[in-house]
Amino acid sequence: MVYGPPRHHGFFESLMNEAENTSPLGFFTAVELAEIGFCGGLLLLNERGRPLEFHCNSPIQPSRTQHILYGSTLRSFLLTEAIARRLVEKCSKPPAAILTNLPELWDLSRHVAMPIGLVPTDQTSRDLILSTEGANRWMHFEIATQAVAVATSELDRRVELEMLLQDFAQRLPLAEPFQRIQNAIDEAHSSARLRESA
Repeated sequence: MVYGPPRHHGFFESLMNEAENTSPLGFFTAVELAEIGFCGGLLLLNERGRPLEFHCNSPIQPSRTQHILYGSTLRSFLLTEAIARRLVEKCSKPPAAILTNLPELWDLSRHVAMPIGLVPTDQTSRDLILSTEGANRWMHFEIATQAVAVATSELDRRVELEMLLQDFAQRLPLAEPFQRIQNAIDEAHSSARLRESA
């Protein structure tokens, strides 16, 4: 599913013009919806935090066979390759960087060209980064007093990521867009359920 502002509306037309002149930042997160599966959303924002594009997938419910074959790697596969990578490919303009609050996306950089940053938004993700396993995958640092981590396999891109995020992080909490995505996913599926019941 792709959500974009209508071209004919003057206000949103100005947003689309902004999109043509800026390198957006991408924010990706996903939720597991009861009985229907995993749904991810990718929100592209300009440097002022305004939306330029939003993409989300139809829910993916892994089969019993997939659970057996993928084992403990299933969640990482679904979030990284089946959802995030495909949403990035749908963007009309590739984001300069992608931020996520999901530690499972530590190897997304193998599938996309832009740098990936992890923004821990809860205690669980913060604890994971600091754990032995997390330390092997993520190196954490701060941008404008906000915690960010970069995959240890991509340490050479830390400076690039810092430069891309510095101004944005001065204006907006880096964790805030993830709540927008979750709310948009919830709204999209609530509307779909209402249409089905009508």
